[in-house]
Amino acid sequence: MSQYIVKITRFFIVLHSLFLPSLFITAFADSNAATNNIYSPEAKEGNIGFQSDDPNQKLLVSNSNKGNNLEKTNPTSNLATENMLARSVQKMGGMLTSSHSDLAGQATSYALGTVNNFIASEAQTWLSQFGTAKIDFTFDKKGKLDKSSLDLLLPLYDNKKDWLFFSQSGYRKKDSRHTFNLGFGGRYFTPSWMYGLNSIFDYDITGNNRRLSLGGEIWGDYMKFSANTYWRLTGWRHSLDFDKHNERPANGYDINGEFFLPAYPSLGAKLAYEQYFGDEVTLFDRNTKQKNPSLGKIGVTYTPIPLVTMGVDYKLGTSGHSEAQFLANLNYRLGVPFSLQLSPANVDSMRTLAGSRYDLVERNNNIVLDHQKIAPPQLSTGPTNISLTLSNPTRTIFQPYTVTAIVRDKAGNIQVGRRVNWALKHFGQLGVKLIPLTNVTNNKGEVSALVNSSIPYPYDDDKNSNPYQKDNVTLLAYVDEDKDAAASVDMQFQLPKIEKIKASPENGTVPANAVAFYTFETKVTNQDGTPYSMGNLQWTTNNKDTNSLVKIIGSPSDFHPDGTARIKLAYAKNNSDDSDDSDDNVNSVNSVNSISLKACLAVIHFNYTIGGVTYFGETCSEDINYKNPLDS
Repeated sequence: MSQYIVKITRFFIVLHSLFLPSLFITAFADSNAATNNIYSPEAKEGNIGFQSDDPNQKLLVSNSNKGNNLEKTNPTSNLATENMLARSVQKMGGMLTSSHSDLAGQATSYALGTVNNFIASEAQTWLSQFGTAKIDFTFDKKGKLDKSSLDLLLPLYDNKKDWLFFSQSGYRKKDSRHTFNLGFGGRYFTPSWMYGLNSIFDYDITGNNRRLSLGGEIWGDYMKFSANTYWRLTGWRHSLDFDKHNERPANGYDINGEFFLPAYPSLGAKLAYEQYFGDEVTLFDRNTKQKNPSLGKIGVTYTPIPLVTMGVDYKLGTSGHSEAQFLANLNYRLGVPFSLQLSPANVDSMRTLAGSRYDLVERNNNIVLDHQKIAPPQLSTGPTNISLTLSNPTRTIFQPYTVTAIVRDKAGNIQVGRRVNWALKHFGQLGVKLIPLTNVTNNKGEVSALVNSSIPYPYDDDKNSNPYQKDNVTLLAYVDEDKDAAASVDMQFQLPKIEKIKASPENGTVPANAVAFYTFETKVTNQDGTPYSMGNLQWTTNNKDTNSLVKIIGSPSDFHPDGTARIKLAYAKNNSDDSDDSDDNVNSVNSVNSISLKACLAVIHFNYTIGGVTYFGETCSEDINYKNPLDS
């Protein structure tokens, strides 16, 4: 069975080698034909690229009209086709003579290699419409990777002559910070010069710092000049580099120049000057803070092939700070064949005005930061005054007061760092809680506390056994080490407002059969009109002797978030009550034709210390009647 599988596999490999590569051969042949036409001396005027008077020099350009150049067949295309056919036949023969164990692996490798070649060819064709990509690696004098970045320039509109509008984006990592750049610009070309304007937004993702730059460019053959101004968009925020410091982007500017010798286009020189404004700006490096620092930079670059640029930058900053950096850049021209980017003969064309059409904007893509030290609060001493203010004039129970104390000296100046002690005047006031929020004055001289109560104060009722409940709640505050600096404030906690209790059905008589019922409803609010939603409400009746005969229909605690309270009450009257009940009051109730009672709602408080329940603010409905079911 395995022999048949091997024979079938070999048969499909033969078909794959004979027919499938024709698709890739056509793609590569078209690509080579287009490449030969694009980079030949007969390149059409409408193509993007360098124009050279030397007919033997190939041009490092990108063609946008490849379809018109595919009509000519050249020896390069034929040679590529013959080489591909030879390689396919050679691989096919090797696989067909392989052992059974290696056949599957070689077939897979061959298929993947062919598909990868096809994808690369199609990707090259797709990228031909784009601009420039740059990958930057910078090493310090110790050979350590100091920073890395990726930048991309994409043409948005290009008439191939005098106008180019583009977008430039980038991502970089430096000093453990991740920065994203995005901007737009335009360039106008004349036969001798290029004039450009751009605006780029910088976002420090790590530190959440943002700034905007406005820049200008003037380029010519073998020379470039540019200048940029930088403006912060965010203010002070906590620094990630220095303890007890804030940071923000520093405003500044830079001027850049780049020059090349026509006789030695691989060699270049750079000059730059930067200045930023602030009291503690880290322009030179992340650990050197200076006031309004400036920095001069001179550099030398070497470009052996268009794809690779190496160089050395020497920086000299304020106060004699200096540093040397070694650079390594990959400059990939999207849409330009890779072979031309590896050719030293094409370096000279990069230095011309036409060849630098898609070069990136020269600027400082890393945000330079200004810093501000956070000063510790200065502790105050000496005689003081203290004043207290309340958040509200009056509150309902379970609604806390916020009490703010402000400490000043005798002259009225704010006192920072003074300790304030809090206390209640009456320690026996049941249900009152004091919660200090702060005890040391802040930079505004303030401290604060919360005071809350679960029962009303003041509350004068002969039934209450709490002697302090007739008084207000009084809070004391005094400054430590200054016993003369003290203040007090009185607070009142009111009961919630219970509206008139309504019964339904109105003006009707419900039979006392333990089934029919009255519905009692009211609304409970705080003193400020907001709904009272605490669960310390309880329904009762005014006649305690008949409570055992009252039956609650449904939930005994039907309270709603909007403050509505509701209960349904039925009365269990029957014949046996008249003969079996020996209580005089009950007999008197059952002997009449109807029973009258009121439904009441009150605030209750459980005293876990001494036991028992206290009722506050009981509010009752009007009398309602339950008709004796024996009466016709």
